[in-house]
Amino acid sequence: MPTAQLLFRCRSLYEVLDLYLDQEMGLWSRSLIKMHLLMCKACRSYLRQYQMVRELVESSPSEQLPEDFEQVMTKVLRHWKQQGPASS
Repeated sequence: MPTAQLLFRCRSLYEVLDLYLDQEMGLWSRSLIKMHLLMCKACRSYLRQYQMVRELVESSPSEQLPEDFEQVMTKVLRHWKQQGPASS
């Protein structure tokens, strides 16, 4: 888990978004992320897009998806996390 200082960096935030969205982190870490999101428009935008992708994937019936869909999406999300929003 990133330290408080690291959570104020956009790239550190991207690494823990799944934990944040799944509520798998402590109150202190969640509070730090919320503070960062209040101050950072780019991360708020990134979070909304990230949530939309997750919801789309979770709502899609798996039997209709190509066999390699999960592998491709994992690569896409990993690349997306590494790149972050263009404005940060």
